[in-house]
Amino acid sequence: MSQVVTIPLEKVQPYYGQPREDFAQDRIEELGESLREHGQQTPVVVRKLLDSSDAYELIDGERRWRALQLISASHVLALVSEVGGDDDQFVKAVVANCAREDLSPAEAARAVNRIALMPEYKELALPERNRRLATVFGRSTVWISNMLAIAGLAPAVQTLIEEKKLGVEVAVELAPVPSPERQVEIAERVTRHGFRNAAAKNIVRDSVRVERIRQGMPEAKQPTTTGRSQSTDVRVVNELVSRIHEAAESVLDMPAKRLADAYRAKPAECDRAIARVDAAVLALEQLRGALNKLASADAGTKDRP
Repeated sequence: MSQVVTIPLEKVQPYYGQPREDFAQDRIEELGESLREHGQQTPVVVRKLLDSSDAYELIDGERRWRALQLISASHVLALVSEVGGDDDQFVKAVVANCAREDLSPAEAARAVNRIALMPEYKELALPERNRRLATVFGRSTVWISNMLAIAGLAPAVQTLIEEKKLGVEVAVELAPVPSPERQVEIAERVTRHGFRNAAAKNIVRDSVRVERIRQGMPEAKQPTTTGRSQSTDVRVVNELVSRIHEAAESVLDMPAKRLADAYRAKPAECDRAIARVDAAVLALEQLRGALNKLASADAGTKDRP
Protein backbone atom coordinates (compact mmCIF):
# COMPACT_ATOMS: atom_id res chain seq x y z
CA MET A 1 0.00 0.00 0.00
CA SER A 2 1.37 3.46 -0.96
CA GLN A 3 2.16 5.96 1.79
CA VAL A 4 3.33 9.57 1.92
CA VAL A 5 6.50 10.18 3.94
CA THR A 6 9.16 12.86 4.39
CA ILE A 7 12.56 11.67 3.17
CA PRO A 8 16.00 13.32 3.43
CA LEU A 9 16.73 14.68 -0.04
CA GLU A 10 20.12 12.96 -0.24
CA LYS A 11 18.42 9.59 0.19
CA VAL A 12 16.57 9.98 -3.12
CA GLN A 13 18.28 9.32 -6.44
CA PRO A 14 16.97 9.95 -9.98
CA TYR A 15 15.59 7.19 -12.18
CA TYR A 16 18.07 6.96 -15.02
CA GLY A 17 15.70 4.97 -17.21
CA GLN A 18 12.90 7.50 -17.08
CA PRO A 19 11.31 8.48 -20.41
CA ARG A 20 11.72 12.23 -20.02
CA GLU A 21 15.14 13.40 -21.19
CA ASP A 22 14.88 17.19 -21.41
CA PHE A 23 14.82 19.33 -18.26
CA ALA A 24 14.85 23.06 -19.06
CA GLN A 25 16.99 24.79 -16.43
CA ASP A 26 14.96 28.02 -16.49
CA ARG A 27 11.79 26.06 -15.70
CA ILE A 28 13.56 24.27 -12.83
CA GLU A 29 14.63 27.64 -11.42
CA GLU A 30 11.06 28.98 -11.64
CA LEU A 31 9.78 25.89 -9.85
CA GLY A 32 12.45 26.30 -7.20
CA GLU A 33 11.30 29.84 -6.45
CA SER A 34 7.71 28.62 -6.18
CA LEU A 35 8.73 25.83 -3.80
CA ARG A 36 10.74 28.29 -1.72
CA GLU A 37 7.73 30.61 -1.40
CA HIS A 38 4.85 28.14 -1.07
CA GLY A 39 6.51 24.89 -0.02
CA GLN A 40 6.09 21.49 -1.67
CA GLN A 41 2.38 20.87 -2.24
CA THR A 42 2.60 17.73 -4.41
CA PRO A 43 4.72 14.75 -3.36
CA VAL A 44 7.15 13.06 -5.71
CA VAL A 45 6.68 9.33 -6.31
CA VAL A 46 9.50 6.97 -5.32
CA ARG A 47 10.22 3.30 -4.80
CA LYS A 48 12.43 1.83 -2.08
CA LEU A 49 15.66 0.33 -3.41
CA LEU A 50 15.83 -3.37 -2.68
CA ASP A 51 19.51 -3.32 -1.66
CA SER A 52 19.06 -0.51 0.88
CA SER A 53 16.78 0.09 3.82
CA ASP A 54 16.77 3.89 3.60
CA ALA A 55 17.45 4.77 -0.06
CA TYR A 56 14.82 5.53 -2.71
CA GLU A 57 14.61 5.99 -6.47
CA LEU A 58 12.31 8.43 -8.25
CA ILE A 59 9.43 7.23 -10.36
CA ASP A 60 7.85 10.63 -10.95
CA GLY A 61 8.75 14.17 -9.91
CA GLU A 62 12.34 14.72 -11.02
CA ARG A 63 11.68 18.38 -11.77
CA ARG A 64 10.49 18.92 -8.19
CA TRP A 65 13.47 16.92 -6.88
CA ARG A 66 15.91 19.04 -8.91
CA ALA A 67 14.21 22.27 -7.83
CA LEU A 68 14.42 21.27 -4.16
CA GLN A 69 18.14 20.63 -4.62
CA LEU A 70 18.48 24.04 -6.23
CA ILE A 71 17.04 25.82 -3.18
CA SER A 72 19.07 23.62 -0.79
CA ALA A 73 16.03 21.91 0.76
CA SER A 74 16.84 19.16 3.24
CA HIS A 75 13.78 16.91 2.79
CA VAL A 76 11.29 15.93 0.11
CA LEU A 77 7.66 14.92 0.50
CA ALA A 78 7.26 11.56 -1.28
CA LEU A 79 4.69 8.92 -2.06
CA VAL A 80 6.34 5.50 -1.67
CA SER A 81 4.96 3.16 -4.31
CA GLU A 82 5.35 -0.58 -4.69
CA VAL A 83 6.91 -1.47 -8.04
CA GLY A 84 7.06 -4.91 -9.59
CA GLY A 85 10.32 -4.43 -11.49
CA ASP A 86 12.15 -2.23 -14.00
CA ASP A 87 9.43 -2.56 -16.66
CA ASP A 88 6.70 -1.71 -14.14
CA GLN A 89 8.70 1.30 -12.93
CA PHE A 90 9.15 2.54 -16.50
CA VAL A 91 5.42 2.17 -17.25
CA LYS A 92 4.52 4.10 -14.09
CA ALA A 93 6.96 6.88 -15.03
CA VAL A 94 5.54 7.05 -18.56
CA VAL A 95 1.94 7.21 -17.34
CA ALA A 96 2.81 10.01 -14.89
CA ASN A 97 4.59 12.08 -17.56
CA CYS A 98 1.91 11.52 -20.19
CA ALA A 99 -0.81 12.56 -17.76
CA ARG A 100 0.83 15.99 -17.69
CA GLU A 101 1.84 15.87 -21.37
CA ASP A 102 5.46 16.35 -20.25
CA LEU A 103 7.02 14.16 -22.93
CA SER A 104 8.14 15.53 -26.28
CA PRO A 105 7.01 13.61 -29.39
CA ALA A 106 10.37 11.85 -29.76
CA GLU A 107 10.48 10.96 -26.04
CA ALA A 108 6.91 9.66 -26.23
CA ALA A 109 7.78 7.64 -29.35
CA ARG A 110 10.72 5.96 -27.63
CA ALA A 111 8.58 5.26 -24.56
CA VAL A 112 5.78 3.69 -26.62
CA ASN A 113 8.29 1.58 -28.53
CA ARG A 114 9.98 0.34 -25.33
CA ILE A 115 6.67 -0.70 -23.78
CA ALA A 116 5.55 -2.32 -27.06
CA LEU A 117 8.62 -4.57 -26.86
CA MET A 118 7.82 -5.76 -23.33
CA PRO A 119 6.83 -9.46 -23.19
CA GLU A 120 3.18 -8.82 -22.27
CA TYR A 121 2.72 -6.65 -25.40
CA LYS A 122 5.27 -8.01 -27.89
CA GLU A 123 3.40 -11.24 -28.68
CA LEU A 124 -0.02 -9.62 -29.13
CA ALA A 125 -1.66 -9.17 -32.53
CA LEU A 126 -1.14 -5.64 -33.83
CA PRO A 127 -4.69 -4.26 -33.27
CA GLU A 128 -4.89 -5.67 -29.73
CA ARG A 129 -1.38 -4.47 -28.87
CA ASN A 130 -2.12 -0.93 -30.02
CA ARG A 131 -5.44 -0.93 -28.20
CA ARG A 132 -3.79 -1.94 -24.93
CA LEU A 133 -0.98 0.57 -25.42
CA ALA A 134 -3.58 3.28 -26.05
CA THR A 135 -5.12 2.40 -22.68
CA VAL A 136 -1.74 2.68 -20.93
CA PHE A 137 -0.99 6.08 -22.44
CA GLY A 138 -4.55 7.39 -22.36
CA ARG A 139 -4.38 8.18 -26.07
CA SER A 140 -5.94 6.94 -29.30
CA THR A 141 -4.71 3.94 -31.28
CA VAL A 142 -3.86 6.36 -34.13
CA TRP A 143 -1.55 8.26 -31.76
CA ILE A 144 0.10 4.96 -30.77
CA SER A 145 0.64 4.04 -34.44
CA ASN A 146 2.15 7.46 -35.10
CA MET A 147 4.51 7.20 -32.14
CA LEU A 148 5.69 3.75 -33.22
CA ALA A 149 6.29 5.11 -36.71
CA ILE A 150 8.39 7.97 -35.30
CA ALA A 151 10.36 5.54 -33.13
CA GLY A 152 11.46 3.75 -36.30
CA LEU A 153 12.74 6.90 -38.03
CA ALA A 154 16.40 7.84 -38.32
CA PRO A 155 17.82 9.64 -35.23
CA ALA A 156 18.53 12.74 -37.33
CA VAL A 157 14.86 12.92 -38.32
CA GLN A 158 13.84 12.56 -34.67
CA THR A 159 16.16 15.47 -33.87
CA LEU A 160 14.34 17.62 -36.44
CA ILE A 161 11.09 16.73 -34.68
CA GLU A 162 12.59 17.65 -31.28
CA GLU A 163 13.76 20.99 -32.69
CA LYS A 164 10.22 21.62 -33.99
CA LYS A 165 11.53 21.90 -37.54
CA LEU A 166 9.52 18.90 -38.68
CA GLY A 167 5.92 18.27 -37.63
CA VAL A 168 4.78 14.91 -36.28
CA GLU A 169 2.19 14.41 -39.04
CA VAL A 170 4.82 15.12 -41.70
CA ALA A 171 7.41 12.87 -40.06
CA VAL A 172 4.97 9.94 -39.92
CA GLU A 173 4.70 10.06 -43.71
CA LEU A 174 8.41 9.09 -43.87
CA ALA A 175 7.84 5.74 -42.15
CA PRO A 176 7.50 3.68 -45.39
CA VAL A 177 11.01 4.75 -46.52
CA PRO A 178 13.34 1.88 -45.49
CA SER A 179 16.62 3.76 -45.84
CA PRO A 180 17.55 6.03 -42.88
CA GLU A 181 19.73 8.07 -45.23
CA ARG A 182 16.81 8.70 -47.57
CA GLN A 183 14.57 9.58 -44.62
CA VAL A 184 17.06 12.24 -43.56
CA GLU A 185 17.48 13.52 -47.13
CA ILE A 186 13.73 13.95 -47.65
CA ALA A 187 13.19 15.48 -44.18
CA GLU A 188 16.01 17.98 -44.62
CA ARG A 189 14.70 18.96 -48.06
CA VAL A 190 11.30 19.75 -46.55
CA THR A 191 12.71 21.72 -43.61
CA ARG A 192 15.26 23.56 -45.75
CA HIS A 193 12.54 24.97 -48.00
CA GLY A 194 10.32 25.89 -45.04
CA PHE A 195 7.17 24.19 -46.34
CA ARG A 196 4.03 24.58 -44.28
CA ASN A 197 2.34 21.47 -42.89
CA ALA A 198 0.01 20.60 -45.80
CA ALA A 199 2.61 21.34 -48.47
CA ALA A 200 5.28 19.45 -46.50
CA LYS A 201 3.05 16.36 -46.25
CA ASN A 202 2.44 16.44 -50.01
CA ILE A 203 6.18 16.73 -50.74
CA VAL A 204 6.99 13.83 -48.42
CA ARG A 205 4.21 11.67 -49.87
CA ASP A 206 5.45 12.34 -53.40
CA SER A 207 9.04 11.54 -52.39
CA VAL A 208 7.93 8.33 -50.70
CA ARG A 209 6.00 7.33 -53.81
CA VAL A 210 9.13 7.77 -55.93
CA GLU A 211 11.18 5.88 -53.33
CA ARG A 212 8.74 2.95 -53.46
CA ILE A 213 9.17 2.80 -57.21
CA ARG A 214 12.94 2.76 -56.74
CA GLN A 215 12.64 -0.13 -54.28
CA GLY A 216 10.20 -2.10 -56.46
CA MET A 217 12.63 -3.56 -58.99
CA PRO A 218 11.28 -6.88 -60.38
CA GLU A 219 13.57 -9.79 -59.48
CA ALA A 220 13.59 -11.10 -63.04
CA LYS A 221 15.06 -7.88 -64.47
CA GLN A 222 18.81 -7.62 -65.04
CA PRO A 223 20.17 -4.73 -62.94
CA THR A 224 22.17 -2.01 -64.64
CA THR A 225 25.47 -0.62 -63.38
CA THR A 226 23.49 1.66 -61.05
CA GLY A 227 22.02 -1.36 -59.23
CA ARG A 228 18.43 -0.93 -60.45
CA SER A 229 16.60 -2.20 -63.51
CA GLN A 230 16.27 0.23 -66.38
CA SER A 231 12.49 -0.14 -66.27
CA THR A 232 12.52 1.01 -62.64
CA ASP A 233 14.51 4.13 -63.59
CA VAL A 234 12.04 4.89 -66.37
CA ARG A 235 9.13 4.56 -63.92
CA VAL A 236 10.87 7.03 -61.59
CA VAL A 237 11.23 9.51 -64.44
CA ASN A 238 7.59 9.07 -65.46
CA GLU A 239 6.46 9.63 -61.87
CA LEU A 240 8.54 12.82 -61.57
CA VAL A 241 7.29 14.16 -64.91
CA SER A 242 3.72 13.56 -63.72
CA ARG A 243 4.44 15.46 -60.48
CA ILE A 244 5.92 18.40 -62.40
CA HIS A 245 2.92 18.47 -64.73
CA GLU A 246 0.47 18.49 -61.81
CA ALA A 247 2.44 21.15 -59.91
CA ALA A 248 2.77 23.39 -62.98
CA GLU A 249 -0.95 23.14 -63.77
CA SER A 250 -1.76 23.95 -60.17
CA VAL A 251 0.34 27.13 -60.28
CA LEU A 252 -0.76 28.24 -63.76
CA ASP A 253 -4.42 27.87 -62.80
CA MET A 254 -3.99 30.74 -60.32
CA PRO A 255 -4.42 34.07 -62.17
CA ALA A 256 -1.88 36.81 -61.46
CA LYS A 257 -4.62 39.10 -60.11
CA ARG A 258 -5.66 36.47 -57.58
CA LEU A 259 -2.05 36.13 -56.43
CA ALA A 260 -1.74 39.90 -56.09
CA ASP A 261 -4.99 40.12 -54.15
CA ALA A 262 -3.91 37.18 -52.02
CA TYR A 263 -0.64 38.89 -51.15
CA ARG A 264 -2.46 42.03 -50.03
CA ALA A 265 -5.39 40.44 -48.25
CA LYS A 266 -4.64 36.75 -47.66
CA PRO A 267 -0.93 35.97 -47.38
CA ALA A 268 -1.75 32.31 -46.77
CA GLU A 269 -3.03 32.04 -50.36
CA CYS A 270 0.28 33.37 -51.62
CA ASP A 271 2.17 30.95 -49.36
CA ARG A 272 0.24 28.06 -50.88
CA ALA A 273 1.13 29.22 -54.38
CA ILE A 274 4.80 29.50 -53.42
CA ALA A 275 4.67 26.00 -51.98
CA ARG A 276 3.30 24.73 -55.30
CA VAL A 277 6.15 26.41 -57.20
CA ASP A 278 8.69 24.99 -54.78
CA ALA A 279 7.17 21.52 -55.22
CA ALA A 280 7.65 21.80 -58.98
CA VAL A 281 11.24 23.00 -58.53
CA LEU A 282 12.05 20.10 -56.22
CA ALA A 283 10.55 17.65 -58.70
CA LEU A 284 12.70 19.20 -61.45
CA GLU A 285 15.80 18.72 -59.32
CA GLN A 286 14.90 15.08 -58.75
CA LEU A 287 14.11 14.61 -62.43
CA ARG A 288 17.54 15.96 -63.41
CA GLY A 289 19.20 13.41 -61.14
CA ALA A 290 17.01 10.55 -62.35
CA LEU A 291 17.71 11.39 -66.02
CA ASN A 292 21.45 11.59 -65.35
CA LYS A 293 21.38 8.13 -63.75
CA LEU A 294 19.30 6.75 -66.63
CA ALA A 295 21.74 8.21 -69.16
CA SER A 296 24.70 6.74 -67.28
CA ALA A 297 23.05 3.33 -67.17
CA ASP A 298 22.30 3.51 -70.89
CA ALA A 299 25.90 4.49 -71.68
CA GLY A 300 27.15 1.60 -69.57
CA THR A 301 24.94 -0.82 -71.48
CA LYS A 302 26.24 0.43 -74.85
CA ASP A 303 29.86 0.12 -73.72
CA ARG A 304 29.48 -3.55 -72.80
CA PRO A 305 30.73 -5.93 -75.54
